[in-house]
Amino acid sequence: MSQMLFLARHGETTWNKEQRLQGARDIPLSSVGIEQAKLLAENLSRFSLDTIIASNLKRAYQTAAIVGKRLGVPVEKEPGFNEQSYGIFEGRLWPAVQKELAARHETIDMYTEPPTDFVSRVIGTFTSTLKTHKNQHILIVCHGGVLRILLHHLRKTPPAKGHIGYELPNGLAYMFRKGKSGWVEEDFVSTS
Repeated sequence: MSQMLFLARHGETTWNKEQRLQGARDIPLSSVGIEQAKLLAENLSRFSLDTIIASNLKRAYQTAAIVGKRLGVPVEKEPGFNEQSYGIFEGRLWPAVQKELAARHETIDMYTEPPTDFVSRVIGTFTSTLKTHKNQHILIVCHGGVLRILLHHLRKTPPAKGHIGYELPNGLAYMFRKGKSGWVEEDFVSTS
């Protein structure tokens, strides 16, 4: 069987629900997020995962730990999959931040980890992970910004303008299978 890769966004936090920018802040899962992680584990139970790798931020690691416990699969922490820092805007409501930035004719990128550094960090960590876990079935539990980068990389599509441009639901997993010419997206495992 060819190698399989699953990419999942962590379960919901109270800050997700409130539309607060989390970035590098270490926010735990809400009760809804815990249930999403349990459902993700149930949906992934039909696959034979070898390892789970998660950001070391609580929301991603908690999601991974719930899945790992249910499936009997070890979980590794990988800070290279941590979310991009949003600097002074972390903890603030995203709609208010957008309004403030628009009034100043600025973008959030002026206050974050430089986007090119963020992309390099994520892709470098991903490449290293695939080398370390060659031919293993892997689940990577990460964050919206990290997941967008990985999806664009695997789909070979250019990144969207603005890294927060579209929503990726919490607890949703995307499935890829290693083919002769690279990774092929096959399916997704939903928590809804």
